[in-house]
Amino acid sequence: PRDVGWVRQNIPCQTACPADTNVPAYIQMILDDRYGRSYELNRIANVLPGTLGRICSRPCEDACRHGWPGNGAPVNICHLKRAAADHKPGGHRITENLFTPSGKRIAIVGAGSAGIAAAHDLSMLGHDVTIFEQEKIPGGMLYYGIPEFRLPRDVLSLEVRNALRLGVDLRAGVAVGKGEHDVRLSSLLEEYDAATREGRGAIAI
Repeated sequence: PRDVGWVRQNIPCQTACPADTNVPAYIQMILDDRYGRSYELNRIANVLPGTLGRICSRPCEDACRHGWPGNGAPVNICHLKRAAADHKPGGHRITENLFTPSGKRIAIVGAGSAGIAAAHDLSMLGHDVTIFEQEKIPGGMLYYGIPEFRLPRDVLSLEVRNALRLGVDLRAGVAVGKGEHDVRLSSLLEEYDAATREGRGAIAI
């Protein structure tokens, strides 16, 4: 594995990425015409590459060495992420390293980007995951806050489906709270081995 200090000094675009995406590697795969592999390298750090490739604020590009004085313009890193997603082969199959079933049941409140990512990673680790989402369609602000011309719903829907395909139970239209018809948090804590709310960290383990 690469030395962390060396990477921070010599690959500032990756250091600037909140997800620590391996930027040089996925760009190299595009240069090699291996769009599927580029997509997979992106997906290691972020389970929604095609989505992020359209809406990311691109902190990596501000740090790109190609944009330093005398070097010209920064690389369009974000658009390359989108290109990998859009141009991967139609028959591309996602491959992931899966753990054996743990027997643990996890409840996640909220099917926004954080909840979807958590559900994906926990299901890969062998846990039985259930997401409770009060809206009818998962995606959170990705779906309800970003206009469709900027983020096509078919792209978002496909990536959400891929992220939850490992057996995650999505219960849409089910709110967790204190309302008359809401699921009570106390009941989740009794029924599941762990529960978490999007952006709030673990509630109980």
